[in-house]
Order: sequence, then C-alpha cells, then structure tokens
Amino acid sequence: MEVRFFIKQIIIILFFLVMISMQTCAASKPTIRILPDTTLDLGTIVQGQKGFGTVRIKNAGNDTLRIKRVKASCGCTAALVKEHDLAPSDSTELSITFDSGKMKGEVEKEITITSNDSTHPTVVVHFTANVITILDVDPHAFIFLKCTRDSFYTKELTITNPSKKDTLHLLAVEPKSENLIVTPATMILRPGESTRLTGTFHATQEGFSRMSIMLTIDHPLQKQFEIIATAWVK
Repeated sequence: MEVRFFIKQIIIILFFLVMISMQTCAASKPTIRILPDTTLDLGTIVQGQKGFGTVRIKNAGNDTLRIKRVKASCGCTAALVKEHDLAPSDSTELSITFDSGKMKGEVEKEITITSNDSTHPTVVVHFTANVITILDVDPHAFIFLKCTRDSFYTKELTITNPSKKDTLHLLAVEPKSENLIVTPATMILRPGESTRLTGTFHATQEGFSRMSIMLTIDHPLQKQFEIIATAWVK
C-alpha cells in the first residue's frame, strides 16, 4: 500500500514538473513590435532627391529577439538596422533611405523583416512618398548634333510649371559654358504655364561636349534646377 502511494506521489510530482517545464518553454519567446507603426509616410520629395525615415524595432517578449534579415522591395531603398540581437524590452532603430530617381507621383514600397519570432517570423513595413517635379522639361535636354566647327546652332525646349497652385519664378538662367547662351521667353510661370528656353551653341571645338545650365528658382524644396546640353562637333 505504501509503495503504491509513493509511486502515485512520484507520478504527480513528475506531472507537475512536466507542466511547469512546458509552461516555461511556452512563455519564453521573443516578440517583435514595430513602433510607432508598420506604416511610414516620407512626405513630399523632389524627383531625383532622397527621402529619409526611421521606425523602431522592439522586443516585447521575454527571450532574445534575433533579426535575421532586412530586405527592401527594390534597389531604390536602403534599410539598415543598428542592432540584430535584442534582449527583452530592448529596441533598435531601422533607418530607411529612399532614392526617388526618375519616379513621379505617389510611391509605395515595402521592407520585410525576418526574425526568430515564431508567431510573426516576417513583418512588413510599408512606406509611402509623394514624388514631385518642380519643372517639366520637353525635350529633356538641348541636343546639338552634326555641328560644324565655327558655326552657330539654335534649339528650343519647353519648361512647364506642373504645380496646380504655386507660381514659380526663374531668378537666373546660367549656362556653365562660354559657348552656350540660353534665354527664357518669360521669367514667371504661373500654375500649369509653360515657356520656351532658347539655346544658342557656338561650335568652337571638335568632338563631344556636355554642358550644364543651372536655373535658379524660388521653390521652397529646390532652389536650383539643372538642364543638360550636349553637342557633337565634327
């Protein structure tokens, strides 16, 4: 009788030990959290410029969170995390750099974070940006082809203010070559208005040349706008 009672007590003790062990294992896990949210707005960015943003990655669990991989949805985005191993309650910064390149309009991109959180092994951070152009240029550059030395050539292009509400003032037009003269038809562009830029090139040297024209403007997000001129003199 005493032996049976003793065996029964051992079984009960073993049962409770197993339950405690299971509860401990179940409770010990990392939990990833993105603060303040998994969505981020980078705001308005001028085409060709970069946008920057940050979120925080927090370990809300009670075991070490290991960030295995951070991958952006395209090559236009760089995503860097400061720390890859986070103790419980610790957090780290995820820095996002977005290169707008030739994009235009509302842009949405993703960053996928892979960790050892068994419940959420992958978490996606979405960010948006509004990419605007300060000036639309058509064609995109002055192109002087088949030029003969010691001759003059004239080309035109159109610049347009794409804004629906803001007037744009051209404060200066400065070609960075003594062989190029650029003259605007007007220095004020109201919303949606266009004007002509007339470029006159003096072909003095044989070969290919690339010239820059800097437009100084009064837009709060961009003070200078570059237009390119190319020439081939034979």
